[in-house]
Amino acid sequence: MPGVQLFKILDNEGKSCNGGSLQWSLPTKGDDGEWTPGEWHKMLGPIARCSVGFHLVPARNVFAWLGSRDRRIFLAEGDGACDVDSGKAAFTHARLLVEITSDWPLLPMYPVLRAALWAVRAIPDLSGADLLGANLLGADLSRAYRPTGPPRTWTPDDDGYLRESSK
Repeated sequence: MPGVQLFKILDNEGKSCNGGSLQWSLPTKGDDGEWTPGEWHKMLGPIARCSVGFHLVPARNVFAWLGSRDRRIFLAEGDGACDVDSGKAAFTHARLLVEITSDWPLLPMYPVLRAALWAVRAIPDLSGADLLGANLLGADLSRAYRPTGPPRTWTPDDDGYLRESSK
C-alpha cells in the first residue's frame, strides 16, 4: 500500500496485544538517530481481517486499539496479500519501521498520534498540540488535565468573561 502510513500497537514488551501474542521484531535506533526496521514477519495461506494476518491501522484509528496505558506505537509496513477496510488492514507480510516517540520528526503532522502518546504517558502533556480534525473516537480522556478554577491572575469582567488581571 504505497503512500499510506500504517501503524501497529503493541504492549510494552513488543508483543501483540489486540489478539495474538506474537513477539514482534522491533526496529532499533542507532547512535546517529537513524532507525533500522525490524525483520519481516511472514505467514502463508489466506488472510482475513479480524482473524488471520498481520493487522495494521491508519493513524485515525490508533485510539480504537490502544486499550491501555502500557502500549507502544510503531510506524509499520505491510506487503503481500492484504484484506483492507477503512479501519484496518491485514497483510501476509509486515514489519515495524520506527517507534513513534515524542521526538519523532513527523509527529507534528499527526495530532492524533501525539494525543495517543499522551494517553499512554509517553509524553507528559499536549501543550501546543493542534487537535483540530483529530478523530478522538475511543479516546479515554478521563484523566486529562482539567483545571479546577481559573488561574489566580484571571478575573471575570463585567460581561462574565475571564480576563487576565493587570493588578
